[in-house]
Formats: sequence, C-alpha cells, structure tokens
Amino acid sequence: MSDLEIQNLVASSASQTDDLLDKPVPSALEYLTSLQLSDEDLETLLGEAPGLSWTDIKKDSRAFFFRLRRRAARLVCSDKELKDSVAKSLTVGAEAAWLALLGAFGINASTLAAAALKPIAVGLFKSGIGQLCRQQK
Repeated sequence: MSDLEIQNLVASSASQTDDLLDKPVPSALEYLTSLQLSDEDLETLLGEAPGLSWTDIKKDSRAFFFRLRRRAARLVCSDKELKDSVAKSLTVGAEAAWLALLGAFGINASTLAAAALKPIAVGLFKSGIGQLCRQQK
C-alpha cells in the first residue's frame, strides 16, 4: 500500500532541515487548506467543537496545523503503550506513522478527517516521537 499524498508531502519536505512539527513546509499547509472539512471532521480532529467554521480555520492553516499537532501530542504522549506503538511505526515509514495516528484518533482512513492528519504524520516521521512529545513532559 502506498499513499500518493503522503509520498508527495515527504518529497516536498526532503530538503527541509528544520523540525517539520515546528516549521511545517508550505506544501503541508497548502494541502490542509485544499481539504473541505466539515464541522464533524473538525470536532473529530480537535476533540471539541472548534467554535469556527472550516472557512474561518483554513484562513490560518498554520494555526490549524499546530492545533492538530497539540491534539496528536496529547493523545499519543500521555499513553506509554500508544507512544511506543507510534514510535515503532516510524521505523516503517510515514504512511505507517499516519496509520498509527489514525488509531490514536480513532479515525477511519477513508475519511477527510484522516487526510488532515497526513502532514502531521509526515512531520512526525521526519522529526521523531521525541519532538512530538517534548512539550508533554
């Protein structure tokens, strides 16, 4: 199985030397704004009603990226077994990291909400579990 969107995000970040979880590449932010997420998708991703519409949120895709990153960190880093499982997925690749995140969020891979986690998964794959969890300690 090979996800073309994840491959493209990995390729577009290949020359990036900064931490992708702290400094997402423009292509990752563009990818997020290209999605048409519903209020239900946003609630699934952020764990709460965001109080804003997708139109409002996509005006600042960087802030949305960081909200997703924080939620991923809260879910993954607070559970040792889940953290270990996600860390092991990083040895397989970005797509495995994405699938591990889907498990953490309880999201089906065929949903738009799942697609929104791809930039986070690529950042996690490139930067590592320690970078995701550094603020959770």
